[in-house]
Amino acid sequence: MAEQKVFARRASGLVRGLSLIDAFGVGFMNQGLTPSMWVMISFGLSVYTGGNLILATILSVILCGIGYSLVWGILGGSMPRSGGEYIYNSRILSPLIGIAESFGNAFVMVMWIYVLAPYTVDPGLVMVFQFLGMDNVVSFLQTQGGMILVASLVNVIGMLFVIFGVKVFATAQKVFMALGILGTTVILLVFTFTSAGGFRNAWNSWVEKQPVAEADFSNIAEEAGVDMADDEAVTYYLTTQLLGRVTATDIVDTETNQVVIPAGKEITEDDIAALAQLRTDTGLRVGTVRVNSLDYDAFLRVAGMVMEKADGKVLHKTWNWFDTLGVMVAGSWLFAYGYFITFIAGEVKRPDRSIILGNLFAILVPGFFMLWLAIVLYRTVGFQFLTATAYVDEWLGGSFLGCVLPWSTHFVGLAAAINQHPLILVLMGASFGLFSLWWVTLSYLAFPRILFAWGMDRMGPRWFTDVHPRWATPVWNYLVCFVLAEIGIVLYTIIQEEMSGLSVTGLEIVSVFGVTAVSALVFPFVKKVRHIWEASPYRRWKIFGIPAVTIGAIVDLIYLVILFIGFFFMPGKEEMTTASGVLYIVVWGLGIAWYFFWKWWNRRVSGIDVSLAYSELPPE
Repeated sequence: MAEQKVFARRASGLVRGLSLIDAFGVGFMNQGLTPSMWVMISFGLSVYTGGNLILATILSVILCGIGYSLVWGILGGSMPRSGGEYIYNSRILSPLIGIAESFGNAFVMVMWIYVLAPYTVDPGLVMVFQFLGMDNVVSFLQTQGGMILVASLVNVIGMLFVIFGVKVFATAQKVFMALGILGTTVILLVFTFTSAGGFRNAWNSWVEKQPVAEADFSNIAEEAGVDMADDEAVTYYLTTQLLGRVTATDIVDTETNQVVIPAGKEITEDDIAALAQLRTDTGLRVGTVRVNSLDYDAFLRVAGMVMEKADGKVLHKTWNWFDTLGVMVAGSWLFAYGYFITFIAGEVKRPDRSIILGNLFAILVPGFFMLWLAIVLYRTVGFQFLTATAYVDEWLGGSFLGCVLPWSTHFVGLAAAINQHPLILVLMGASFGLFSLWWVTLSYLAFPRILFAWGMDRMGPRWFTDVHPRWATPVWNYLVCFVLAEIGIVLYTIIQEEMSGLSVTGLEIVSVFGVTAVSALVFPFVKKVRHIWEASPYRRWKIFGIPAVTIGAIVDLIYLVILFIGFFFMPGKEEMTTASGVLYIVVWGLGIAWYFFWKWWNRRVSGIDVSLAYSELPPE
């Protein structure tokens, strides 16, 4: 009777209908294979330019394979309830920490939707239509209205895949997983069967088709967003777009008709300074500038110059350990997100086996693909050239005068430069969009179950626990998530805060992963959950007398320290990391306020001390 009074429902109403394959699918698909490879390569190497993708992948697989599999697998198998880490942290540490941390993760789920729905559009759909030469469609998708419309459609589709129950979800997931893996495999095979000389020839063939590249500099204030009143901004833009290029025709001052830079001359820093003096309110008094397109060697040389002069970066000839560990921050998208399985722990058959194995294979399989990709990229594209293309793609948004590819220089774009068969292009580009769309779907899987778990503990309104009688899903929670995400999509598209995805990662490193690792560390030793530990199927898993979950937590924390240092001391991103730190404090503050409000409300209205709920697991 006491349990019935404390918890909002006698039973969850959720159904255990997901298999080990389905659980693995949730973890694997939340690693977002193709787009996460893009983040690890383009973002990782553009910031940490001496990073070694092979070593970063091996280290990530080892640390996550041990740490994450044991931490999330044992916690999920010992407390098999839907709702994620809130269940563990609120029972092991304290309800206040559990709610504050989980409030942050609920916020994260909404952030993921409003970041990843636009990612599905651009670069996802955009790259497919760029590959196919459908410029009109690309132009529409890159407008503000087009982005909001299509990203909103992705938001709707993502919700529909989960709202009708786990059977519909599991079936759709298998289809998306098969098609996504197929597309990624095609990319890998393109690089595998292309030699270093073959790639160089493929790149240079694009230059032969278009030996001269041109750009109009008369309206860069509007077209490139350059503040013409800011000396540094003008110089930076001209450095990235002109330094090191060789002029194909004279660059002429359109007001005086004097030649500023003659044809055939390599543009220097002094030339950049001279051009900066020709600025107007809208751009430069030079009109269209024509330069020789950049072949393989020229691109490498110019990119190295621009990286150094514009951003103080070094195009390293070989790798170093500091940058390799730094690349692991971006690589966390590919290895640290299989934990999503625990959000559906109450709907998985044989959770003692399915959750831990699902987590393990959700790390090993992406590790296999990323290791394969890193090896063939270094063999085919080259260490320095890959870093240079990552810098151009991520740091300059693909805008690099003289680079004649009709799309950005991300790794999928490099594969498309090699093979232009329409079916190959569609499969490669679609894999990015498919994984991104399913990320949105999985955020819809998580957010409602977080609210549902709160509701079971009376940490929210009663309707948080309402389950549709036919679909066995918390429909009202889905609708709340949809409204919040839609607002976020509109604001994100208007504001264009491109670093939101990394801000989410930072929040999860500190709030979600860190706190939960501490819970796992002390789980076997906390008196108030001793009865849960004693009932755990893993209580006898020990190495030298130390519980396996504690060992896993130590390994996990080592990995998280690497990520924390790499994120918060990220070169060139200091403003973003500072703002992210403020965001985390605010979100935790809101979570703490939420806890105290509902604790007060339940005592005042129902006379119930909700703290009693946290000595037991919620009903199944």
